[in-house]
Amino acid sequence: MNSPKKPIKGKATKTAGDKNFELWEEFVRVREQRLDWIDFADKTLTVFSPVKVSTKLGFNARALGQNSRIRASREELEKRLRSEGVFKTPVDQGFEPRVHRDSLSKDKQRIMQLESANAELRAECESLKERLKKANLFEAHLFETGRALPL
Repeated sequence: MNSPKKPIKGKATKTAGDKNFELWEEFVRVREQRLDWIDFADKTLTVFSPVKVSTKLGFNARALGQNSRIRASREELEKRLRSEGVFKTPVDQGFEPRVHRDSLSKDKQRIMQLESANAELRAECESLKERLKKANLFEAHLFETGRALPL
């Protein structure tokens, strides 16, 4: 039977957090060489996509936020990439993603279209209510005069 290896005296064993940080550092080194940072940005192009990065690194996306060393390194790197123009400035600093602007424009058009259709339906409903009132008066008159047939 193989017993688990005991750590050598004076040497600490690596935790999952240490291993993840090493994977992160290697990821950064490779990206520095390839300059393909934008491939790992989220849809706003302002920060890294945790899913894309964690998939590449092979660990859970939550580790990017829970591991304080990875988080600090990532935030510093994102800040540097924004200053270099690789990533865009976040919304709170005046940047509004194009996707967001386009969807707002489409939403406004859709709202206007729905409001117009709603107004038409309201007008038709009022017209039909008036016709129903007249039909009820006419039917009541026919019953009073004995000329109506019960349905």
